[in-house]
Amino acid sequence: MSEDGTTRSTAQRSVGDLLTAPLAVAGRVIPNSPVPVVLGAAALALAGAIDWPVAGAIGIGYLALRRWH
Repeated sequence: MSEDGTTRSTAQRSVGDLLTAPLAVAGRVIPNSPVPVVLGAAALALAGAIDWPVAGAIGIGYLALRRWH
């Protein structure tokens, strides 16, 4: 608690908002359906832009993050 009785100062709120802003944007931008993510990762792997294990990690990571979101 600060001197004026508030629990968080304006500066602390600003820093907190700044640090969590990317997560909020990602939550709005990333699709709810896994189909575009999985197909995109597969297309990148087929084109040779990424390796298959990386494409698999993208798909599994997306599904795990959506489960806990």
